[in-house]
Amino acid sequence: MVQRSCPSRSRLAAAALAFSLVSIFIVSSGLANDRAISRRIDELVAQNYRKHGIKPNPPAADDVFLRRAYLDIIGRVPTAQEAQQFLGAESSAKRGQLIQHLLNSEGYVSHWFNYWADILRVKSRMDGGADGAGAAYADWVKEALRANKSYRDLVHELITAEGYVWDNGAVGYYMRDAGMPLDNMSNTTQIFLGTQLVCAQCHNHPFDRWKQKDYYEMAAYTYGMETRVDPEKVVKVDEKMSKMEKRANRRERGQEMNRQIRSALRDLLEPLSYRVQHDEEKMLRLPRDYQYDDAEPREEVRPDTIFGKRVGGRSSRQLQSYANWLTGADNPRFTKVIVNRLWKAVMGVGLVEPVDDFKDGTVASNPALMTYLEKEMVNVGYDMRRFLEILYNTKTYQRESTLGDVDLSDYHYPGPALRRMSAEQIWDSLLTATMPGVDERKGSESYKEKYEEMKIRVQGLEAMKKQPQKILSTAKAMARVEYDHDENTKALRKRLAKAREADDDRLAKSLNDEMKAAREARDAEVKEIRDAFESAFLSASASSSSGDASMMMKRMEDTRKGKNARKNIDDRPDPRWKGFGKYDVRASELRSPMPADHFLRQFGQSDRETIQAAEQEASVAQVLNLLNGKVFDQLTSSKSMLMKGVKQLYDDDEKQEFIFLSLLTRLPSERERELMNEQFEKHEDSEEACKAIVWALLNTKELLFIQ
Repeated sequence: MVQRSCPSRSRLAAAALAFSLVSIFIVSSGLANDRAISRRIDELVAQNYRKHGIKPNPPAADDVFLRRAYLDIIGRVPTAQEAQQFLGAESSAKRGQLIQHLLNSEGYVSHWFNYWADILRVKSRMDGGADGAGAAYADWVKEALRANKSYRDLVHELITAEGYVWDNGAVGYYMRDAGMPLDNMSNTTQIFLGTQLVCAQCHNHPFDRWKQKDYYEMAAYTYGMETRVDPEKVVKVDEKMSKMEKRANRRERGQEMNRQIRSALRDLLEPLSYRVQHDEEKMLRLPRDYQYDDAEPREEVRPDTIFGKRVGGRSSRQLQSYANWLTGADNPRFTKVIVNRLWKAVMGVGLVEPVDDFKDGTVASNPALMTYLEKEMVNVGYDMRRFLEILYNTKTYQRESTLGDVDLSDYHYPGPALRRMSAEQIWDSLLTATMPGVDERKGSESYKEKYEEMKIRVQGLEAMKKQPQKILSTAKAMARVEYDHDENTKALRKRLAKAREADDDRLAKSLNDEMKAAREARDAEVKEIRDAFESAFLSASASSSSGDASMMMKRMEDTRKGKNARKNIDDRPDPRWKGFGKYDVRASELRSPMPADHFLRQFGQSDRETIQAAEQEASVAQVLNLLNGKVFDQLTSSKSMLMKGVKQLYDDDEKQEFIFLSLLTRLPSERERELMNEQFEKHEDSEEACKAIVWALLNTKELLFIQ
């Protein structure tokens, strides 16, 4: 264990006063009751100490608790100033106050979004979704956390989500498995019921009681979720198009024209396609190779639940009934699974391991504790923030970590298990030492401008549903321009090819210019046709909603140009972040997931293809990144908050303490001070000595672990 120096009272007096005056702590009306629940949890844990002869770990020191609380609750280490404020305070209630403060901060949203994004496989780019659909889904999850939506409501809204992605980001849950309703059901049961049914998709489960028919009966509830609507059916032009295509089957020119018309229709009607809706009439059938005697191959499957209260049959409220069952009190696993997930997130090891493979015979390592936690989760109304506050305030959580390997199947919580930081925690912590206000800086929201246009276009198209001929005529006009352009440029392409063969650069350039001018003329003509159409449908929309078509057109033009008609002084860049790149934001604000060569992926960020696929194993790439990558340069640059803080201090001891507090959230030991003093003696420039210390701490194991 690292020997710790106690912060002197004189040095931290001002920080203590600042901490005591913080006024943003939220006082829960049930605070006393919640503390009683925390004590009861400790009692139930202690019963297992006696039963299994376990000696509990001693209480964690303030600096250890501080770093752990910041990382576990908001996903980053505290700044040196935040550390000084807490460590200098003498209030006996400061730990509970800190927990409450962090849980009600924007950092909580950022960190716990990363947690749920791994479980829900949130991706910025999703197959079958509009550009930005993943970002809209991510924003929905963040807002649910920010508003402290109950877990029960969160899941219910995901399961029943319908509509356009820009109106309801929750539809991203189904878009994430676009065209794969059976896989979506497997993911649903694994995430929310801790039950792995995927084997039963192809055959009776070899290690559990689930049959293939059970799987299909569950999947029948959401099999009708359409993740990409055919817009031609919405505006009723599909029948007219089919007739045109039949007439053109024998004419090559007609076939090509119809392909152009189809393409123009897709372009015109694009916004209507990004809608998730439930088709009650869509029936699921057993596979052709079904081999069991409880049903016939290709037999229609009626929806039914796999356990708990039976909710079978078909009805107009099928989706609602299914969601009610999934999140209902009669479901024996819904509460158990979320309790176990959150317990593991806090303590490092679940009461049941793995957290997503419950079976009928599964028994928790502490059955009495599991039962009690389930009861209290119900009592707090599935309020995850409040439930976490209860867990963080236990003595069990606030003990020293158990160092070394633990037996996942036989762990009785003498303290939390030692854990390595996630990729996101490492990134966010290093960013905290580099730039100011990390919790406040947001990533790009450019997709919202496109969605604003999409909303306006949908509004107009909805108003023109009864005018399919108008839509089709517009598509024909656009297709005619495209077709004529293609025909006219065929001869130019042949001449260009011959000019290149003859090495006639002058003629080739002239022909290229001619083709470019032709493309520009085509684009201008197509835009004119489209603008006239949009003006017409926006007029129809405006008349039906008492709006103004010209204003709607202007809004569309503004969003296309990436402008905001309501710009004001608040849109100016924040001077705090001058000189920092647009990607210098917390992991939750970046593309999800990042490219394979990014720091986050190198340190184990999930690819979001499977549930909780993050890695925490060390690798050569990680070592090289910390030894000689860009991280060190960023931490020691002149704009870094770490180096700015060091430069403001004149005393070498204070500089050393500031670096340690910034990176390790503790003060250095006497031996560490001796080693650092050697660096100050070695380097005439104290800044170079500080950089050497930063490099050394950056490559310690302590930096990457949550004690």
